[in-house]
Amino acid sequence: MKKTVKTLSALTLALALVCSTCTAFAASTPADGSEAAAPAADSTASVTVATANANDALSAYRVVDAAFDPDANTLTYSFTDLFENFQASEMGAAYENMTVEAYCDLEDNSSALEALLGAFSAYIRSQEPPVQSDYTETTNDSGAATFQEVAMGQYIILGSGNSQGAYVYQTVTAEVVPEIVDDEYVLYPAYSVAMKTAQPTAEKAVTNLVQDGQGWTASIGDVINYELTATIPTYSAGATNTTFYMYDALADGLTLKADSVAVKGFTGPEDTEGAVLTAGEDYFVTTEGQVLTIRFVYDEIKSYTSLTAAYSAELDNDAAIGEAAESGHKNENTYTLVYSNDPFNGSTKAEATDPAEVEGGYGKDENTVDVFTYGLVIEKYKDGEPSTKLKGATFEIYKAADVADGEVNADAEPIETITTDKDGYAAFAGLAKGKYYLKETVAPTGYKLMPDLASFTIGTPNEDNGAGYAKVTSEGDKITVAEGTAVDGYWKVDIANTPGATLPTTGGMGTVVFTGVGATLMLGAAVLLITKKRLTNKEK
Repeated sequence: MKKTVKTLSALTLALALVCSTCTAFAASTPADGSEAAAPAADSTASVTVATANANDALSAYRVVDAAFDPDANTLTYSFTDLFENFQASEMGAAYENMTVEAYCDLEDNSSALEALLGAFSAYIRSQEPPVQSDYTETTNDSGAATFQEVAMGQYIILGSGNSQGAYVYQTVTAEVVPEIVDDEYVLYPAYSVAMKTAQPTAEKAVTNLVQDGQGWTASIGDVINYELTATIPTYSAGATNTTFYMYDALADGLTLKADSVAVKGFTGPEDTEGAVLTAGEDYFVTTEGQVLTIRFVYDEIKSYTSLTAAYSAELDNDAAIGEAAESGHKNENTYTLVYSNDPFNGSTKAEATDPAEVEGGYGKDENTVDVFTYGLVIEKYKDGEPSTKLKGATFEIYKAADVADGEVNADAEPIETITTDKDGYAAFAGLAKGKYYLKETVAPTGYKLMPDLASFTIGTPNEDNGAGYAKVTSEGDKITVAEGTAVDGYWKVDIANTPGATLPTTGGMGTVVFTGVGATLMLGAAVLLITKKRLTNKEK
């Protein structure tokens, strides 16, 4: 039997104001332009719900019946059968003895009312077979829906959980209840209510690299520091699904340093230091392949407004070279924040799953960071004869910071050592944008060693020895170079070599002349000697 505990009369305004006040009824407001009229026993009104997720099914479940008797001019409140069933259940045991009068004394938006409605919402979602709603409508693209011909009473509005919208639903009620105006009960034909929602957001940044117009840039071997940020939703008391986790997928060219993960919680804009959270208590970290997940325990983080998770990854030899994202030449890192947007539907996930596999009832916010790296290709040729390519020139590559006054610092280590092939080319992949120096340590056979360092600046044409971007392909030991763009990512450096001087022979031209004359005289003497011997033999 329903608990009818309030009968309200409008015989006097003072009595009506005292008796008809129900502070738990405060969510709905008359729609703009609607005019109130005297209600009948079976009066209805429309209720428009706004600020929900787009294309989501919203359901209205009646909590309190409002019965108006126009003859007696009385308004009576009573709990519905559904709410009484909740009170009799294990989930509603804390409210077993609550009366409508006590319910009406709860302050709107109070924690007590929120806890009660949260528990009631969880009860509705837990029932098998599912509880039949009083009204159901699907929101439009703007997240609004209108329930038509709604009977008098108070309703709780729940999302159906078939949406992956950004908004997290909190408990909200809608009321179609007569009110007193000029000593008379009136009812408006249309009411409106806004869904109470929160919208978690995800941001990602690199904290230790310089960003240029294209994005962040790094060299192979560099350690990149990432920071993930998330705003924390407010889940109502009684919520059964408070799933909230970070899912970060790294490109093949990034090696995650799993032990570098550190998480902080922040209480608001004024909190710049944050509080260090504890792994295994406040959050749980898992790593598998190129995926990092951080799953949070909502009860441990709900006192904060936002979180940051910092970690490091090394750019490795699998890094893609070049700039164009549409061509796949990027070392991307995609962070997805996954959270329950229907907290009274189901239970909190025990594991963080791939966002692509997450279905309705969960919201997602995604942020991607790209880190670009580039290559170097040297073309070595004879000075004045660009078509004559020089094999065997060996170069050391140095960062600009390792060079001072045209000399390599004594303690500097080269980034890499490369040698030109038979076509005069040498290539190296994995350099951040910026200025570098080449030191020739072995000259091609027959050529002079470069006396000075050669500089180049990736991404800055016509500076130093840079000839611009090139497209480099390799097959075995053979390197093929063609004109290219930043998409291809190799920076071409042209270096000419001067032949070494021919060693001088001993003596000058005089020596050569006298040697020739002497040889001629000796040859003549030999001829005369032979002729004389022949004449002597004939005389004998």
